[in-house]
Amino acid sequence: MATSQAFSTLRGSLEGQLLQSHQDPQIHAVTSDSRKIEQGSLFVALVGAHFDGHQFLADAVKCGAVALVVQQGAVPGVLPQDVEIFEVADTRLALALLCARLYGPLPKKLSAHVFGVTGTNGKTTSTYLLESILQHAKHKPGVLGTINYRVGEKVWTSSSLTTPAPDLLWHYLGCMQEEDASHLLMEVSSHALDQHRVDGLTYRVAGFSNLSQDHLDYHHSMEEYLHAKARLFSELLAPNGKAILNKDDPSFETLAACSRAPVWSYSTIPGSGADLQVRQKEVSIRGIHAIVETPVGQLTINSSLLGEFNLSNLLLACGMALADGLPLAVIQRGVEQMRAVPGRMEGVSHRHDVQVVVDYAHTPDALEKVLQSLQAICRGRLLVVFGCGGDRDKGKRPMMGKVVSEYADVCIVTSDNPRTEDPQQIVDHILEGIPKDLPRLDAIPDDTQKGVWSCLDRSLAIQGAIERARTGDLVLIAGKGHETYQIINTTRYPFDDREIAKKSLEERGGRMSSQQAGYKVTAAKLAEATGGTLLQGEPSTPLQGVSTDTRTTQKGQIFAALVAARDGHTFIPTAMEKGAGALLISDDSIELPPDVPVVLVQDTERALGDMAAAWIKENRPYVVGVTGSNGKTSTKEMVAQILAQVGPTLRNEGNFNNLLGLPLTAFRLGPDHDYAVLEMGMNAPGEIDRLAEIGNPDVGIITCVAAAHLKGLGSIEGVAAAKAELFDRLDPSQTAVVNADDPHIMRHAKPLSCKKIFFTKEDPKSRDIPEGADVVTASKIESLGYEGFRFVAHVPGKDPFVVHLPIVGRHQVGNALAAIAATHVLGVQPEAIIKGLATVRPTGRRLKVVQTQSELQLLDDCYNSNPSSCRAAIDTLVDLGEGKPRFAVLGDMLEMGDTENEQHAEIGRYLAKSGIEHLFAYGPLSKHMAEAAKAADNPPQTVVHQEEDVEALWQAMEPLLTPDAWVLVKGSRGMRLERISKKLEAFEQKVTS
Repeated sequence: MATSQAFSTLRGSLEGQLLQSHQDPQIHAVTSDSRKIEQGSLFVALVGAHFDGHQFLADAVKCGAVALVVQQGAVPGVLPQDVEIFEVADTRLALALLCARLYGPLPKKLSAHVFGVTGTNGKTTSTYLLESILQHAKHKPGVLGTINYRVGEKVWTSSSLTTPAPDLLWHYLGCMQEEDASHLLMEVSSHALDQHRVDGLTYRVAGFSNLSQDHLDYHHSMEEYLHAKARLFSELLAPNGKAILNKDDPSFETLAACSRAPVWSYSTIPGSGADLQVRQKEVSIRGIHAIVETPVGQLTINSSLLGEFNLSNLLLACGMALADGLPLAVIQRGVEQMRAVPGRMEGVSHRHDVQVVVDYAHTPDALEKVLQSLQAICRGRLLVVFGCGGDRDKGKRPMMGKVVSEYADVCIVTSDNPRTEDPQQIVDHILEGIPKDLPRLDAIPDDTQKGVWSCLDRSLAIQGAIERARTGDLVLIAGKGHETYQIINTTRYPFDDREIAKKSLEERGGRMSSQQAGYKVTAAKLAEATGGTLLQGEPSTPLQGVSTDTRTTQKGQIFAALVAARDGHTFIPTAMEKGAGALLISDDSIELPPDVPVVLVQDTERALGDMAAAWIKENRPYVVGVTGSNGKTSTKEMVAQILAQVGPTLRNEGNFNNLLGLPLTAFRLGPDHDYAVLEMGMNAPGEIDRLAEIGNPDVGIITCVAAAHLKGLGSIEGVAAAKAELFDRLDPSQTAVVNADDPHIMRHAKPLSCKKIFFTKEDPKSRDIPEGADVVTASKIESLGYEGFRFVAHVPGKDPFVVHLPIVGRHQVGNALAAIAATHVLGVQPEAIIKGLATVRPTGRRLKVVQTQSELQLLDDCYNSNPSSCRAAIDTLVDLGEGKPRFAVLGDMLEMGDTENEQHAEIGRYLAKSGIEHLFAYGPLSKHMAEAAKAADNPPQTVVHQEEDVEALWQAMEPLLTPDAWVLVKGSRGMRLERISKKLEAFEQKVTS
């Protein structure tokens, strides 16, 4: 790109006259925004709807403009002196040509692949599809569109204009060249075409989606609107390019006649004679399947997009890809990979009781097509939340009201972006199109009554629709789609339909959970599930929920009398006072309360597990079981966050991962859950086997095997055997996720009869993985400091994709690979994996970075400790605290068995070798750690303190702390090192005060 040109050279392509000459200055930048002028700029004065650039000529010169371009008929009487001024008939056209001349041309490689898509609806979806196809062909397309401007993972901005002004356009074209973009995909709006924003570019392939009423506040008539669209084909398309036009649209003949380039037509109607013609199609809730005849052969389309209108978008994208010379097989696979477009028929919830969809439809035609598609898949009522933008085409408002009233059971009219208009006036315009005999409602009905409800507050309208929806209902939130703002007057306020809907669904889910209480059974079924005997009570008595603690027992729940440190049978009177609906007992010698079902079993704890197993089987979610010495909770959270992107997901909370906690978790299952992720912990052999028997997982993960719980398991081989009980429970239809970096796990995985998928952070060729096995790997692992890690994931049958994991600790990459492998087995696509992992956060006090306004950073990992996790935490402190004072506060590692002294000494040596400046060891066992660290021959020597009193430890450490220090706190839970963490938090407050 040229950095400067003489003004006489730059304006050489313009028709006009020089009004004032001054030294033919060098031009370094072109702009129409006087606020962006720098020394050496050329200012082009545009006549806009609200402002006239000619009013700012003097200001422009003061800011450094050395030349001005003005419009004939708009030139003020007094012109600035000492500056060149050139007059043209149309300054908008001049701006585009000047930018193209100064900043262009595009490199030959990129200029050969410039795509433009225009039309009222479908531009964004078509470009997303084309982007996916090109990416599958190993190209690197850049996209300029309604949602954002991007190349791959690089996103520059959320766009305010579908097609930017010429100076911004060429700025982003330059950015894309720096990112080595191979293709340019542009949504080209009618405003951009009418205002000459893209003049100076030559399109090699241009596509047209459709034309329906919109923007008539600007274009004044449909004829003017079509004329603007036609410029893409009649003036800006290369003669040797290709026009891809919709034969199903009435505008087809007009556009085909004016196109400078050969035309390919497309049609969703069999027998239409189009160049791309659907021969067979099936549109359902699963998506779109179609067989298409093309100029180069037959194409099979399988897409997850919903609605027949999206079949038209698919044909447009495929036609443009064919025009660029891409093979049919690449096009087919690229289409399959594209799962969804933000804000375009975007599902917010896949709950079984209610479905919520957000769509950008904001024209009568687009809204009707969306409603037709959703009506076909809606099992209950269709509730539609919609409005119209202010200061825009008023004629479409009653038309949109009429369309919605024809398809929706309940019309909910609300604000969109009211801008400077009165929101009530906009709603009134919409209501004019809704039949008078459709009841005007004071609230959203929860029965079959149809009608229309008006609510100016869009947030309340969305909340109300979701709150009042019934099982099987579908809620469409239309108009804003991907937008993350609402414009009121001239101010943009944060607002996202999807986020409002998610929050409303969570609140709805909470209400429904409290009402349904998960577990539901009759007294007879309870006896059947547990193998017990119904001693008294009606077999048909309905029961709801389970309690093992009278402090939380609710009316109608089953009270299970567990026998542990305290005998639950002694609390039966309290349970009855709380309204327990049934009793599960193992002691038949007690006095039974009358008029309540009682089931007698041999072991109430085992009976709870049997009940949970039956409940899981009845609800049939996909189950993922997770165990391992370290990383269980982190991996469980990663799996759950990924699965939550595609369906309602249940997971253990807190420490509910044992023989009591896992069944209590399972009792929260409901028919709305698609997935359950169950963490499985243990202290003794046989416990994982029982937990796996209860959960019956479809996929089992063992994160790693390390020296932990050795007091109960004897050796690391004993740990491995206990963890492997999960794999041993899997049948041939189920899948083991195998850590190929852990030799203990690999050894136990070899004889398994179940399916297997492996994962490794290393080169898979260096691991003993069977030839032809499925393997998930990572490459280009990059530390982002306390923002986590970025890496490229490689998954069988998928293109590599970039993952951002926003938690610290390199070992977490391995946990992420396990989560990716497990969810891949369940059919989850990369898009959901990427999104899910990006939402993962540390749980509890697990290697959590506590940031403060000062530079002091706390790395809080005092949840638990063993040698493996301790080394990982030390590595993380070394990485994050590089160049800063680093303090490691390490407590005793408990339950380490006969080797506990040497295990602590080894950690001391490891820490000293790491170069960490300060070790504060806490607890009686930590003296072995401290002594080994002191004895290590690794200058500079670590400063070591060892205490068995928390206050003494703090008094020794506090004077040494500096505001830029990094402090790791880690120990077994029994050491209660959160006391030090809390003191550090208080110290942080002192530093920042």
